[in-house]
Amino acid sequence: QSKAMWIDADTIVNCDVVSLVNNVLNEDTNAIAAVPREGPLHGLTKEGDRKYAHIRTSFNAGIYVINLDNWREQRMSEKIRQIALSNRETLIYKHGSQPPMAIAIEENFEHLSPAWNVAMSDVNEVNDQFLEETCLMHWNGPFKPWNKDNKKDYYVELWLQYGRQVDRRERQHDRLRRSVLEVENMAV
Repeated sequence: QSKAMWIDADTIVNCDVVSLVNNVLNEDTNAIAAVPREGPLHGLTKEGDRKYAHIRTSFNAGIYVINLDNWREQRMSEKIRQIALSNRETLIYKHGSQPPMAIAIEENFEHLSPAWNVAMSDVNEVNDQFLEETCLMHWNGPFKPWNKDNKKDYYVELWLQYGRQVDRRERQHDRLRRSVLEVENMAV
């Protein structure tokens, strides 16, 4: 089976996601696996709410695993495209790619543990236990750690903590690359 994982750029990965990809979507016909979200679909207009009221369990399209074979077999890209095109005629949703994908998938997806997509907008405290139990910290919605209107200081601290690790690794890589070039130049 061919699989892939989508992770939005506003996410901190705090675990090995390979095990997730390997352990889901192995024995069913679902096209995706995602963390379920109860209630009506997000981002719909009143018309969309009426038309898709039957969908009571959905997901956030910021993090999901996809079975590419099932996706192609079920023609999901074409279904999503048709929903997006029909939205031009009758406005049924706003907010980008989330609603058309959720409408196309409906409730037909494998459910993942909430640790695989923690909505940081719902988190009030980050401590060691939280970090041990959380795989993917996702800043879905409008409040991002890098925005000036961010209302939670620990967002910035947490985001920068991981950003500094990336910066440190890049600097180490740059130093190593310069050392290799120096050695190569001396050998010439």
